[in-house]
Amino acid sequence: MVDSTTADLEIKPSSASLHRKLIISLVCVVGGFAPLLAAHFYELWSHTQYQYFPFVIAAVAYLAWNRSSEAAIVERNLSPFFVAALVLFSWILLAIGVAMYDGWLGMTSFIIGAAAVLYAVSARKRIVNLFGIWALLWLVVPLPFDLDTSLIRYLQNLSSRLSSAILDLVRVNHLMAQNVLELPSKQLFVDEACSGIVSVMSVIACAAIYAVWRNRSLFHSLLLIGAGVCSAVALNVARIVAIAVAEARWSWDLSEGTPHEVLGLVLFTITFIAMLSTDQFLCFVLAPISNASSMTSDNSLVKLWNYFTDLFRPGTGEPLEQSEAEVSAPAKQYALPVGLAFGALGVVHLGLWGFVSSPAYATIERIDASESNILPEQIDGWTKRQFEQVHRTENQEYGEFSRLFRYQHSSGIAAIVSVDYPFRGSWHELSYCYFASGWGKADRNVIAATDNGNEWNYVTADYTRQDGRNAYLAYSIFDASGQTVSPPTEPLREKVWRRLRRRGPSSTWPVMLQTQVFVESAKEITENQKEAIIDLFLKSRSYIHTGLIESNESQQLE
Repeated sequence: MVDSTTADLEIKPSSASLHRKLIISLVCVVGGFAPLLAAHFYELWSHTQYQYFPFVIAAVAYLAWNRSSEAAIVERNLSPFFVAALVLFSWILLAIGVAMYDGWLGMTSFIIGAAAVLYAVSARKRIVNLFGIWALLWLVVPLPFDLDTSLIRYLQNLSSRLSSAILDLVRVNHLMAQNVLELPSKQLFVDEACSGIVSVMSVIACAAIYAVWRNRSLFHSLLLIGAGVCSAVALNVARIVAIAVAEARWSWDLSEGTPHEVLGLVLFTITFIAMLSTDQFLCFVLAPISNASSMTSDNSLVKLWNYFTDLFRPGTGEPLEQSEAEVSAPAKQYALPVGLAFGALGVVHLGLWGFVSSPAYATIERIDASESNILPEQIDGWTKRQFEQVHRTENQEYGEFSRLFRYQHSSGIAAIVSVDYPFRGSWHELSYCYFASGWGKADRNVIAATDNGNEWNYVTADYTRQDGRNAYLAYSIFDASGQTVSPPTEPLREKVWRRLRRRGPSSTWPVMLQTQVFVESAKEITENQKEAIIDLFLKSRSYIHTGLIESNESQQLE
């Protein structure tokens, strides 16, 4: 009796100590990941196509908690070397992310670390479809190297072409110039909201969550997601056609405001119902073939089909036992050191970057407050005629804000000098924006140049519209701290190099500003006129850039 009481007294302190270690480890891990995850989620929220991510996180949390509470207790051998490799890889990624202040790497590191934790948990609990729950986290990681931008452009063009073909069938007079739909009474731009990227990404997330919730096989899930993408493209084509028909036939404006939101909601609901119907159809088509008859029991094709359709299908788990799973010995031994290692990266993060806010906000505030005096009245034969401030909706291709300066040359041509902002990420390909707005494919060239001794190349583009009008464009980019950004010549290498060059919070998701000069003419623009346009562009961008750098330096001295 005495021995039993003594044993109880010895176990309680040990259990309390273990819980304290696990709590300390958890707090340290959270502290290590929190800064970069906050930066990553902030950036995701600034892009409309990724604003579904809170629902993904909520779905992962719910599924993990619900199925963990119902999980069967098991005893499995796991590879400690595999767990250690995952943890080490996660730590290395986080360390690189801290050094570069890169939220994308921070989120990737978190997902790899979560894989290590879930793999360790699977040795004690049989959680149904644990791999599927973990895989959902990748839905909040954007495609690298601006591949999502390429997807946006492809969907824009696809939706435009399909919509134009259907409008021809229903005999609606229109002209589709790239991503601009011109009706007799109105011009509509097929932007991201109507092109499909928002709906496609949302439908992919819905299909993936639904497949994991219903424990579908891997093949079934991939087919369901693919069908959802096709349905979403059809949804966006239907939206564009509905807006055009309503405008052409009854003069109803469904392109903005509440009617546009209601239309989108109705079509999205139809797409979701279609996804549920597709799921039931796939359940019927992909059902295993019964081996009841002797003919099918020995058929190798039947066996192969049943194996394939059942591949990676989540199990239903074993009967629930009443005992509780214990924390494994390696977890007891290494939880605190691992937590401290991740927490140390959080301390390093604060030591490197602290809580210093980005200078981007100060730069944008100065541009917002600027009037027409940001550029002089005369620039080598060019005379300023008008100044205009433009505010567009957030995440527009041309930037949310623009400062427009209209100049007239002594030869008679007119030019628009513009400062457009903010753009997040790296290089903003303005030539594509004009292509998408109906100007067609451009003759694009990268021109080597310098500014105050620093390399600062720029881009020129020649356009010709279907109606015969011509345009000439010159543009360049710099970030809010004043660092110049040259256009990429080798896309993949340049994107990797720009990511490696990031320094500090101001360039984690760098806020870019764009300077451009655009000239439109009914006649062909001559070489002499192009030289005058380039001269205006180089001097105007130098005025703007130099003024912002001096403002930044004077603010830092204060």
